[in-house]
Amino acid sequence: MKTARIRFTIERETKEQAKAILKENGWTMSGYLATALALIAEDPVKNYPLLTGKPWPGMSPAGA
Repeated sequence: MKTARIRFTIERETKEQAKAILKENGWTMSGYLATALALIAEDPVKNYPLLTGKPWPGMSPAGA
C-alpha cells in the first residue's frame, strides 16, 4: 500500500484537546484521521455525514 503525507492547519488548543481525548480512548491522532479518511473514501455519501454531521456536498439533509 502506498502512503501519502497530509498537512493542514488547526488551532493548537483544538489539536491538543482532540489529541488528549483520542489518547484517553486508545487512539492516536494519525490513526483516527487515517480511519476517518478511509471511511470517507469507501462510501462518502454514507460516511461523510456520520463523521461531520453534515450532508455530503450536493445532497440535501433529507436525501442523506
